[in-house]
Amino acid sequence: LMMAMLIRAGLPSREAAKAVIDYLEPEFIDNTGLIRWLRSNEVAELIDTLNWPTAETASLWHHFRGEMLGGASQRWTSRKMRRNIELATEVRPPVVGLPYRVEELEDGSVWINTPDFQPVVMLRGAMRDRLPSVLSARFEEGSRQAIVKRLGRGGRTSRSER
Repeated sequence: LMMAMLIRAGLPSREAAKAVIDYLEPEFIDNTGLIRWLRSNEVAELIDTLNWPTAETASLWHHFRGEMLGGASQRWTSRKMRRNIELATEVRPPVVGLPYRVEELEDGSVWINTPDFQPVVMLRGAMRDRLPSVLSARFEEGSRQAIVKRLGRGGRTSRSER
């Protein structure tokens, strides 16, 4: 639960979330508890080390903590956008009306997956949306585009529609 909360709050690395949870075993159940924990002396001392939680994820973690503690609370907004798919990457045909997950991989590719993370098809281009958000997708009858819904902080999406 806590690992998922870190990722949903905007930490862009599962590896960093897992390392933090495994090392510190924090206990929080909501955003208020998460922020209280991020402000704790225990986390503050570790954040000053250059390689925490791992050498590869230290800068991500440092940026995430700064974002969480430095900014004022922002209203979340919802936006829908149509995105073209890469037909050659289709693993299975998308089912009209079913909700899908949208996941951006480390290589920048964006995949539409089933709720249990099975790949369906890749989108053209990157999302380039670094604000904390939740992305989902649906398909319409007769369309070869995904309708991607972004729910997240900020009133805009930095990625232009294609």
